[in-house]
Amino acid sequence: MTLQSAWKEVRQHGQTQEDGHSGAIAERTRISRDIHDTIAQALSSIRLLAHAGAGRIEDPDAARTLEQVETLAGDSLADVRRIVAALAPSELEDDALAAALQRMLDRIRDETGLHGELPVDDSMPILPTEVEVVLLRTAQSALANVRLHARASRVVMSLIDVDDAVRLDIIDEGTGFNQPAWEQAADAGPSYGLRFMRARLRELGGGLDIESTPGEGTALSIHLPIRPGPVSATGADPTTEEMP
Repeated sequence: MTLQSAWKEVRQHGQTQEDGHSGAIAERTRISRDIHDTIAQALSSIRLLAHAGAGRIEDPDAARTLEQVETLAGDSLADVRRIVAALAPSELEDDALAAALQRMLDRIRDETGLHGELPVDDSMPILPTEVEVVLLRTAQSALANVRLHARASRVVMSLIDVDDAVRLDIIDEGTGFNQPAWEQAADAGPSYGLRFMRARLRELGGGLDIESTPGEGTALSIHLPIRPGPVSATGADPTTEEMP
């Protein structure tokens, strides 16, 4: 074997190893993304619904069961987040939320023909998993409203870096609704829509601003600190949530 052929073999071996390493990282990232978008989202929803149900039910045994469900879902969600963090190198997950939102828009376009756009600030920092989960769930709720109620042909989501916070704006050009009447009907009864997500965001130090006029569409502005605080025991009651 000549020196030249030996160096060639070394380079080929190194390239094979590099390709294998890149493939492994890509697969780990894919699995992490799938867990984040499915299991983590479902557990988060189960925890929120159990919390809401426990506050409404009169049967003490059933209430205790729902509290146990909430605790178990929260513990399982923490485990899933640890798995996601272990699987996905942070430097490869900079756009995890944006990628998940884009997949949501692609899916709703394929299913309904609704055209979606997603501009993202270039300065968007790496977001904690809890922030991504809350923003993604809020976006899912908002898109469900657009799909079911707005009769819109276009929706624009904007992911915006705001110093120590992140903002997600969702604007559709659909039918809109009477916002003042909706705000005044806050105590009309329990359901699970925009008010539920607004209460959750407030518990984490964020908020949900809504602008809508009949015939002129709806604009939502979701904002959340990048490092949200713990859920407050005296926070807003999420059981008053209601879809417009």
